Amino acid sequence: MKIPRLRTRNGRFLRKLVPTPADQHCWLIWSIKWHMWHRRGSTGGASGYTRDIAEAGLFPFSKASAYHDGIVNEAFHASEKVDLVSMRMEDVRRLLTGLEQKRDAAQAVAA
Repeated sequence: MKIPRLRTRNGRFLRKLVPTPADQHCWLIWSIKWHMWHRRGSTGGASGYTRDIAEAGLFPFSKASAYHDGIVNEAFHASEKVDLVSMRMEDVRRLLTGLEQKRDAAQAVAA
């Protein structure tokens, strides 16, 4: 008997996850309910949420497939979110440049 494919809340078919080796922690888990990334707990499971992808936990395939249901959580391979990570890196670089300029201005005033 063929197992029917799971569907999301909107009726679309749920994406199939491509298995990765068990020792690779390369999966990000997005909470659809809270609109935040899952953090990784000390036991290896999800523990808390964060809006910043830099603080999001990386999970193995077993945890990603357990959480990936399309209704409450959705798992993404880290390679799918490279653009989001690079945007965040640009934001951090911009903030760092601004802080360096403020430091230089403060040193010039103090001198």
